[in-house]
This record gives sequence, C-alpha cells and structure tokens, in this order.
Amino acid sequence: MEKEALKQQYRNLRILYFVSLILATGALICYFIDKRWTLVLLGASIVHHLLLVRPRSKQYEREYNHLCIEQTLSRYLQDATRTASPAIDPEEIRKARLIPANAPKSSVYCFESGRGNYRGRTVRASDVTFTHSFLVVDKKRHEFVTGTWVSVALEKDTGLDWRLLGPHVVAQPSLAEMLRREKDLQRLAELPPWMSEGGWTVLRPEGNPDLPHSMVLKQIRALAESTKCPLSVHIQGNQLNVFLVHRVLGQKVNIREAPRDQWLAFDRLPELSGILKLSDVLVNSLE
Repeated sequence: MEKEALKQQYRNLRILYFVSLILATGALICYFIDKRWTLVLLGASIVHHLLLVRPRSKQYEREYNHLCIEQTLSRYLQDATRTASPAIDPEEIRKARLIPANAPKSSVYCFESGRGNYRGRTVRASDVTFTHSFLVVDKKRHEFVTGTWVSVALEKDTGLDWRLLGPHVVAQPSLAEMLRREKDLQRLAELPPWMSEGGWTVLRPEGNPDLPHSMVLKQIRALAESTKCPLSVHIQGNQLNVFLVHRVLGQKVNIREAPRDQWLAFDRLPELSGILKLSDVLVNSLE
C-alpha cells in the first residue's frame, strides 16, 4: 500500500468515528425527549462500531505496520517485501537452539515478518516470541522472550556451529535448563576479555572449531555496542541468525493522529545494517 492510499484510509476511518460520535450524541439528546429513540440509536451505534469502525480500525493498523515494515527493509535490501505468512519457519528457529523454548511447536511463535535480498543473499526477518518453563528452587517459572529474528543465507559454508548469547538475553536458570536438555552443547570457558567481562555465553557442540575469526568477533562486538537491545548470534553452516530482544517490527499504531511521512519512514530495525556487514565479514573471513 502506498502512503497516499494509507492516508486516505485514515481519513475514511475518521469519518466513521465521527458518525459514531453523532449517533452517541443523538442517543443522549433523545434520552430527554423520547427514550425509545435512545435505545434505537444506541443499538445503531453498537452495530456501526462492530461492523464498520472496529474492522476498519484493525485493517488500518495492519496496513500501517505493513507499510512501515516494507519501508524499513527497503532501506537495506533489494526486492524487500512484507510477507503475509511468517518468513521464517518456527521449527527452523527452534532447531537453531539459540534461545530456550519448550517442546510444543506453539512455544515459538512468529508474526510480523518480511524478506529481501542483499548481494545475492536471502535475508528474512520476523518478530518471534519464545516461551520456556524451568525450575527455580523447586518452583516452576515461565519466561517469555520477544524480539526480532534476522536470518541471512550465506553463499559459502562457514564450517562453524556457534551460539553467542549476549548479556540479559535470557534468564540464567532458563539457559541452564536448556543446556541440561541439549547435552552436546558446551560452554566455552576461554573467551576474549570483552566477552567474559561483558557477561557473554558462548556455546558449541563438542569437537567444533575454535571461535570464529577475530574479524567476525570484532564485528559482533561492534553490532552489540551499536544497539541497546540484548542480542544473540548463531552461525551454523551457511546460515547467520541474529536475535534482537525487545526489537519488534509490528508496533502499536496510534489511530488518533494522521500518518506522517517521518513516522512511516522511521527505521524499525536499525541493527540490520550491522547484521548485513557481519555477513560480509563472515564471507570474507573464509577467503
């Protein structure tokens, strides 16, 4: 949807709200004249809201978010588009074993998403919520983690299988519970000073190569320092995944104010530039 079409949709929605106001005012006036008409107008107001105002409001919010997502992805990607269905399969995210999640498929839920291309690489982004249950002092606790998952398909196999979790991504008891289940994943004890002092956790299957190239770690550090969002990085084969906690593509829409160009152009995923640069560094480190 184009900006002008969205603005026209907003104007039409405001007209519907104005009609609702007229019906409510008429019902109030009729209360002092003929209460029978009050019931008629109240009924008409409710029907008008349920059949017209509410559906059109929801549609406007969806179209607003869809346009903003496309505007954001178009800053960095070619052929960027918002996808009607999740661009990333929840099972693919679960198999990455980067963020703890319960066994049922519903514990990883994807919603607003989009995709595009960067230098021949397919890039997908999706809002994701993880649900995980774990025990703390014999009491069952539940953790819900929401953020944006970005996946980049590299043209080369990195030969790596790494999970680098920054501080404050998940609760430590939740991570410990995941590691009890995933027994082949091991913590790396010796980390660069900026990682060990910063509270990073690095996981790899036993027998995998050492840490990625120093250039890759340098770019991960730059990415982490460029955002206030806690992040985790997953590198496996030809796949690069980055999860940004608290970053969401689909945001709440204020329907009380007309859409402005600067709001529609607001970058909802500013970290994408650093993620794409990380994919460049990964590929170059293999040469």
